[in-house]
Amino acid sequence: MGEGKVRGAALAAVGLVAIAILAVVLLGKSSHTMNIRFLDAGQLVRGDLVEVSGRAIGSVSDITLTNDNQANVKVKTKNDDFWPFKEGTVAGVRAVGLSGVANRYVEITPSATGADIPDGGTIRPTDTRTIVDLDEVLTALDAPTRAKLKRLIHEGADVFHGNAQDANDAIVYANPAIAQGSALLSEADRDEAAVGRLVSTAATVSTTLAQRRGALQGSITNTARTLAALAAERSALQDSLVRAPSTLRQAMHTLQLTRSTLTSVRPVLRELQPTAKPLAEVLRLLPTTGRDLRPAIGQLRDLIPALTKALKGVPALDKAARPALSATSTALKTALPIATGLRPYSPDAIAGLFNGFTGTTAGYYDANGHYARVPLITGPGALSGGLGSVAKTQLSTGNTARCPGGAVEPAGDKSNPYIPDPSLCNPAHDQK
Repeated sequence: MGEGKVRGAALAAVGLVAIAILAVVLLGKSSHTMNIRFLDAGQLVRGDLVEVSGRAIGSVSDITLTNDNQANVKVKTKNDDFWPFKEGTVAGVRAVGLSGVANRYVEITPSATGADIPDGGTIRPTDTRTIVDLDEVLTALDAPTRAKLKRLIHEGADVFHGNAQDANDAIVYANPAIAQGSALLSEADRDEAAVGRLVSTAATVSTTLAQRRGALQGSITNTARTLAALAAERSALQDSLVRAPSTLRQAMHTLQLTRSTLTSVRPVLRELQPTAKPLAEVLRLLPTTGRDLRPAIGQLRDLIPALTKALKGVPALDKAARPALSATSTALKTALPIATGLRPYSPDAIAGLFNGFTGTTAGYYDANGHYARVPLITGPGALSGGLGSVAKTQLSTGNTARCPGGAVEPAGDKSNPYIPDPSLCNPAHDQK
């Protein structure tokens, strides 16, 4: 084999390898098509880019008008990293800048959930976002408003002239609010139906307010008067604001104590649950009871003047009664031992009262009235020595210190006489 043939074969092999590599590069990534339904194409043209997170994945291949006057934008993607897209994927028309017309592109925000959109599938209008051009906004304004806007921009330039650094600092400080406002507008743009309902509701409210212009004017006037009154009390308001922190701290401490109190009271409330029903019945009867008590309360009201007059004399009565009550207290303390000693003699006093003043309730009666039998009772040898001997041995005098129940013969069960204290009575004076 000659040297020329070897060199030719080598070149052919290198060419085949290059063709294979080129085929892999060109054919390794397949293309996909997808339809996006927009209410307004927003000046898109064929060839505009399709991006995901700033990364170009394809371009607009065709734009047609549907039967319901919507724009069907057909895009072709050549990047399999994001395919297939999921249902719920959002597509919007965005502008590269304010200058120029053909500077639009399609931004796709993939969804992480949902069913796969097939090749040639469609993103529905509810998941698309159109673009609002600045000229549309300006066209919506009337001539006087546009003139005022022009004046505002011109005077705004004068305001920022020489104060660029302050304006930049203000923008830096306002960045979080602007970011939140942008996020809020994005969320509002995502839910056009809710924004439409909000606008309709606002229109209804505005119409209602317009119909009640007089009442609204009165409310504004009253509000102005209220604000004027508050301005007049500026010192008091300032003092209230100065005292507010300490008041709030005290209130917080009180709430903390209230929390601990509620924790302690909770078991008591659980224990009170069985009594809740009877208490409810009592509360139910209170109105009727209140109505019945109304006449009595009226009568008590009539007694109040007399009671007031009587109470006016209470201080003088107190001044006179206090020494008497003090003396009475001393007398009661002195009489307490006497009463203690007399208490056991109560049966004897009562029997003596009834037997002494009213006589015995039993006995003998005949046609002449009450009579008594008085026999002489003697025993063997009782007369030996004569009646003097009987009187000497059976009769005694000076028995003045008998014990309670000692005036009669002792009972068989020895229930009398009662000897509470030997110093109170002398058992020797009792009957034997």
